[in-house]
Amino acid sequence: MALSPYLSYETLCEVVECGLFSKGTLKKIIKANPQLIQIPDFMDFLDNSTIPFSSQDKESFISSLEVNLQKGKKEFQRTKLEAELARLEQERYYYAGLVIRRITTDSGGLDYDSLATWISNRSGLNSAYELVELSWQQNLWEDALKQIVEIPNNYKLSKYQEAEYQTYKELKELLHEAHKNKRSLAELEATEVGQLRQFAVSNTGRGSASAKNILNFFYGFRMWSYPLLPEKLDDASPRSKEIEEEEKTNSLLKIAVYPNPSSNWVLFHYQLPHESKQAQLAILSLNGQELHRFDLKASQGQLEWDTSTLPAGIYFYQIQTDSGDTEVNKLIIYK
Repeated sequence: MALSPYLSYETLCEVVECGLFSKGTLKKIIKANPQLIQIPDFMDFLDNSTIPFSSQDKESFISSLEVNLQKGKKEFQRTKLEAELARLEQERYYYAGLVIRRITTDSGGLDYDSLATWISNRSGLNSAYELVELSWQQNLWEDALKQIVEIPNNYKLSKYQEAEYQTYKELKELLHEAHKNKRSLAELEATEVGQLRQFAVSNTGRGSASAKNILNFFYGFRMWSYPLLPEKLDDASPRSKEIEEEEKTNSLLKIAVYPNPSSNWVLFHYQLPHESKQAQLAILSLNGQELHRFDLKASQGQLEWDTSTLPAGIYFYQIQTDSGDTEVNKLIIYK
């Protein structure tokens, strides 16, 4: 209690239910966490807990909260300490970053052990991934895979972070399998390249970005990550001619396909004008017959299409927006 009376809501509930503390000690712990008393569900939890708290007990909890508020404490002591801890953590992260920069730019060579120590000092999910990459750079693939497995055990991942983690894990497992079979990144099999394409178009963080980089560098792809920009910029600030020209360019309908010529698949990259919300992409034969149609409901993005069943020849792809803009280009399929 004297060292660390402040608990999260979940931990406080577990402490109450664990049966290790007397009722008197639990009352002190609860009063030391006035912010949690404000949570509506907490009183309901006390009503159903294994420790019988009387109405008088609950009134004393509320009174302790009111006393703090009546004293004009807009910030509880816990809040002040958390803010101070956040400041110290930010300083630690900053100074660890300075040391890491010095280690990585040392002309005498890279000290991997020191680098790993300082990356660990920064803590956090990003640092966990950095440690994996550091092991990978040293060809310690088994160690890297073990570190990856530990990530969800050490960090509570959001839904997006879980998707990012899964893509990253599967990517590293694929590359590790290639290494075991003595194949470099430039010697991946067709099925492995296909898996990389799936990782790339999933757009799930670092694993997707790594897959795109491999495909772009070794296999002639052009898969870029397009940042999502606000539809309307603040007109209060002065606008240069360069900005106006860039906005004019961004307002145009854009579409490209890679690879072209192609054999088994193609990847369309598109961007709609600002005034368009959706579009349709049609695949046409040489005589104008429509073979396939896709609905594009995002303002920009990528679309992969399997062309393995198409006979060799010349085709056209036509994109038409809901605002009337149209663009037609040629697509060549070979077998």
